[in-house]
Amino acid sequence: MNTIQFNPTNTELTPDIDYCKFGPISLVVIQPTSFCNLDCDYCYLPHRQLKNRLSLDLIEPIFQRIYTSNFLGCDFTVCWHAGEPLAVPISFYESAFEIINLADKKI
Repeated sequence: MNTIQFNPTNTELTPDIDYCKFGPISLVVIQPTSFCNLDCDYCYLPHRQLKNRLSLDLIEPIFQRIYTSNFLGCDFTVCWHAGEPLAVPISFYESAFEIINLADKKI
């Protein structure tokens, strides 16, 4: 698997994008689950009946990327969205925020 590291000074891949116009990060949207029991007509998510859940193992790398980003400002909001966030037990969020706080201290 090939990974491309983001570098705001590297314009080889997208020369027509002015990276100076980006940032700061103010909102991070994370989907904790694909499951939703509401079945709203306007929902854009397919397969809402699946009870997939974001692995807590992904929380640390997500926030390490955010905390080391050139686009990080003073603060940002985390929005748990898509699927039905309340379908995930509170223990998931308690663990997630513990991991987020530890990731912040590692930087």
